Amino acid sequence: MAESFESNIYFKRQSITCNAKSLLGLVSFFWYLNRGDRFLIQAKGKDAYEAVERLSRFLVDNRHIDLDYWEEAGIDELNRLWKKVGAEPSSFSR
Repeated sequence: MAESFESNIYFKRQSITCNAKSLLGLVSFFWYLNRGDRFLIQAKGKDAYEAVERLSRFLVDNRHIDLDYWEEAGIDELNRLWKKVGAEPSSFSR
């Protein structure tokens, strides 16, 4: 969804920042969040306001979704990407 905006978009929590247009960044960022954790959506560019509004609404509207499937899919994708760059994927499990 974030890639549809021209603006640069970031998710931030404490000292962690992730590019919202990066699949690996998103998987890594959300991996460490727990249900109910708060984070910021920051955008800079000509459609920044719309980007933050739409992403916020999407996250709020879908907060009830059971993440078990998506967590497993995310782990599989993260492991695939880490294998691609030569990292040891077995260290990524929840």
